[in-house]
Amino acid sequence: MGKLKGMTEDGRSVRMMWSARQWEKLQLEPYMDEDERIIVAVSGGPDSVALFHILREWSASPAGKRLELEIAHINHQLREQESRQEEQMVRELARSAGVPFHVTHLDVKAEMAQSGKGLQEAARDLRYAFLTELATKRQASVALGHHADDQAETILMRVIRGTGIAGLGGMSVVRYEKKVKLIRPLLRIPKVDLISFCEQGGYPYAEDSSNLSTRYTRNQVRLEVMPQLSKINPQISDALVRLGDQSRSDEHFLMQQAQEVFHNTVKTEGADCLILQAHWLELHPSLQRRLIKLILSYLLSHTRKKEADFETIEQFREACERQDRANFVIKGANGVNLVKEYGQLRFTGAVDGPEPFAYVIWDWRAQPEWMLPGGIHLTFEERWLEREGFESVDSIYAASFDADALLLPMEVRSRQPGDRMQIHGLNGSKKVKDMLIDRKIPRLLRDGLPLLADAKGRILWMPGVARSAHALISPTTKRILHIRTSAFIQSI
Repeated sequence: MGKLKGMTEDGRSVRMMWSARQWEKLQLEPYMDEDERIIVAVSGGPDSVALFHILREWSASPAGKRLELEIAHINHQLREQESRQEEQMVRELARSAGVPFHVTHLDVKAEMAQSGKGLQEAARDLRYAFLTELATKRQASVALGHHADDQAETILMRVIRGTGIAGLGGMSVVRYEKKVKLIRPLLRIPKVDLISFCEQGGYPYAEDSSNLSTRYTRNQVRLEVMPQLSKINPQISDALVRLGDQSRSDEHFLMQQAQEVFHNTVKTEGADCLILQAHWLELHPSLQRRLIKLILSYLLSHTRKKEADFETIEQFREACERQDRANFVIKGANGVNLVKEYGQLRFTGAVDGPEPFAYVIWDWRAQPEWMLPGGIHLTFEERWLEREGFESVDSIYAASFDADALLLPMEVRSRQPGDRMQIHGLNGSKKVKDMLIDRKIPRLLRDGLPLLADAKGRILWMPGVARSAHALISPTTKRILHIRTSAFIQSI
């Protein structure tokens, strides 16, 4: 890593110039591993310059962990000469420290024109894309110089926009982006301490002139709002940072509770999530919101769409509370919908049934197994009664027929308008639609249920629902056809 710098003229370590309390505020030990490669994002400002030297000092100390440091610099090319000077300064820092140096030149204006994003958002997205790609290639983590003032501003900006406990937590010390670990060890250190660290250590740094412009929201908060609040509470920054710490702790606990509820009461079925409304109504609204957030996170992971906002979460939460209607459909944002049927709440991306299907079966011996839409497995098994004997064990997913009484070809198909079935044990016939309603089959599942019909179109069997009075086993039966399906009507 090169010779350790950071010594004053009288030979004192910079570490000695900071109080023990200042060093205790650093969040290093739990978040970094021995011999971990860390790419330090150094803009040239006092915060990132201080971060690099702090990590070097800590890594070289007996109490620290050995780190393999590298420097990455992002030139946004927005301030021309200033940007070039900052790049050269950071390049010299890497050279003097003897660590690898990585640099990229961003075309932020082109990104704005192409994506329609604002300057700050476009610059941030390009910056993080570079850092995560570089870290992936280098098998490294990324250290960022966000400090206590940044944290306080972030929390206040979220309060102004309207946020919940999760937003009040501000930035996390560690988070992952595209599987890359991003570390912010300075979130409890005020900027004034970082400037002092650089000045006492003789470390050159640059001041970004754009930080003085109130054109950007963050600068308005920093230059106008925070000074006004500090007149009321001189320790406003510390107070907001404490609020963030407490909020993150509370949010972590509540999310743990919500995850336990998700595990115990929510059934995942493909890309759907189901929960009984009776279970839902037992939950506190705070857990309801977080449970919806977990459900949407699960569903949106299948669609790669953005996380739903507070209004969408509240729309779903209030709909889940409704008991005035047995069935309804709520179409939410991001393609996620809520379907209530027979006391069951289903979060799904689909509100329409599957496509119709039909398969003609001439010879079940040639093809005894069929895979139907929705992953339903259908199996035919023929037995000669007089030769082998056969004990019929019928259920809602298994039925036995007199093979010689079946009119071929048979057809396995989805339901059609006007379908009726002569149910075994009942006089006359009944509409399939009414049977499905009586059985309380969710509407989204009905068009995907298979029906077995004979050559005359008579429905022989509706797996999961009922069998007909046709082709029953009798004393004269010689061949039995036993048909079974996998269980496909899910319940929770």
